[in-house]
Amino acid sequence: FGWLPFWMKRMEDQVHYMGYVADGLRTIEEYMTGGRFFAGIVIHEGEQMTRMVSEMMGDHVLMFGSDYPHAESRFPRSADIVLGWDSLGDDRMRKLMWENAARCFHLE
Repeated sequence: FGWLPFWMKRMEDQVHYMGYVADGLRTIEEYMTGGRFFAGIVIHEGEQMTRMVSEMMGDHVLMFGSDYPHAESRFPRSADIVLGWDSLGDDRMRKLMWENAARCFHLE
């Protein structure tokens, strides 16, 4: 998921380079940060990458998923590992671990 900010900015650059955006359309960044795009975090990319992507794209975009049964999931410790990432703060952690998924799946 560390590629998300890069990809968002690259698509924006292409739109500006081509010099054309149809009337009434939003920017790429508005589409990706406007509440309809969600992405799961990747534990092996770590706390710093999660914080950086969250800061660039907004803390309403990312959500936790264990990635079980894939080998990189760190299951059954995956949730505990992420919950130990103190630099994310309580509000961002709550969104990452529950609120964003609840909003995505209309569980609110």
